[in-house]
Amino acid sequence: MKYIVLRIFLMTLAITIFSCSDGEDGIGGVDGINGIDGLNAGLEFLVFAGDITDDEAAAMIVEDFGGNTAAILVINTTNLTKLEFPETTNMVRLKVTNNEKLQSISIPGITAITEEINIASNTALTTVNLDSLTTVGDFYLSTNNALTTINMNVLDRVKEFGIENNPALERISLPALTKVTEEFKIENNDNLSALDISALTTGDELSVRNNEKLSDIDLSNVISIEVILIGSPVLANVNLNNLTTFSNLSISSEATLASIQLSSIQEFTRIRLSRLSTEDIDTIFRQLVSITPAITENQIIVTGTASTQALTYAETLRTNGNTVTITD
Repeated sequence: MKYIVLRIFLMTLAITIFSCSDGEDGIGGVDGINGIDGLNAGLEFLVFAGDITDDEAAAMIVEDFGGNTAAILVINTTNLTKLEFPETTNMVRLKVTNNEKLQSISIPGITAITEEINIASNTALTTVNLDSLTTVGDFYLSTNNALTTINMNVLDRVKEFGIENNPALERISLPALTKVTEEFKIENNDNLSALDISALTTGDELSVRNNEKLSDIDLSNVISIEVILIGSPVLANVNLNNLTTFSNLSISSEATLASIQLSSIQEFTRIRLSRLSTEDIDTIFRQLVSITPAITENQIIVTGTASTQALTYAETLRTNGNTVTITD
């Protein structure tokens, strides 16, 4: 079978790279396989592909998975329905793509994947268990049509993060995530209604857009992010109460926002907000006018009905050299 040929190749490669001589007390394979009393150090790369079955995959994990395993690739399988790996703490890469029948993958003890997790185009996938993961380089989850929930409750930091085009996904839970080094993107998940990223404090670019059922976004611990793009047809509540510094902030909704909290703004280049209530326009313009030293050369675009007081604030901002546009 395909997996046997691949496994023989990987074993040959591993033996070539990691060959060792007999040693004392079973080291090097005297008492067992690659170690003391049968401890399996594992192959560096494990690839599950083609028509491999659940039983064949389980046998491969027992024989070839171990402490040396750095990468797991699960690609283009036609019969595989589940993968369960024993406890391990660190790997370099996990790729799970284009698997017709795969329903679940579990690596319960993994705490760090240094380069990339890519889980994409698995039409039957319903369960992803990465419950112990705290750190990952890049994380991508896309086009998994049956996946309803993703929980990574102890994930603390990530370089780049993207969850896109998962039509059944209803809930994303990242309650411990504090830092995103580069881009954070959650887009085009048609059924997403619950998102927990409330611990996030810093990042480079954040985009949460085109999630048709997402009404509430809590970013109350965010202090500084260069670019923030938020939009949903039903968006109602946005909390950015501790945000002080950014370049570009855009928040859009087809309905008037019930609540928007932006009480700590100090430094920015561009704000675009729609649609806001008259009360929220008053509050935001009052906040902008009160910034010291006075802001200048910024662009402020707001959609909603402004009060007379808000129009007065707008003129003050224009006098200070800002571009202010209010449309109803």
